[in-house]
Amino acid sequence: MSARIPDWCTLSLPSGASVLVDRREGISGDQLIDAVKTLRAEHDLARLLVVSGGVSLQPEDYYDGLGPLAAAVVRLRVDQWLGVGLSVKALSTQVGLEGSWDGESLWLESPADAYDYIRAWPDQDDVIAIVGVHDPSIRALVDLIEADSR
Repeated sequence: MSARIPDWCTLSLPSGASVLVDRREGISGDQLIDAVKTLRAEHDLARLLVVSGGVSLQPEDYYDGLGPLAAAVVRLRVDQWLGVGLSVKALSTQVGLEGSWDGESLWLESPADAYDYIRAWPDQDDVIAIVGVHDPSIRALVDLIEADSR
């Protein structure tokens, strides 16, 4: 992973797709957008799947901040948004409302269901970015991917 996004590690899936995991304990909306911008710049020709757990928004800005964050995700050409766990359900819904007319935004409660979806989705040149490892659902998903990578 680029030095421009610290604290990321790379895993792989049997399909050959790159799985980039943000190892930071928490991620803010601004950090998420900065990471997606950098990934898009570095992998412009690949499809980008962003898998997210909870994203930190200030409590007073939570509902006002969901719309702009979701709109930014859509405008940055995230090909598939996958929210995993209850903490990201509202954001996943908002991404769908901002421009997911053909299923580009999906929410799954179970890390096991998310793992099955990720394994079936990518091609060799696709990039999967996982953020929010502080979220128990995302931590469980990363554990499944790491076990599959061995």
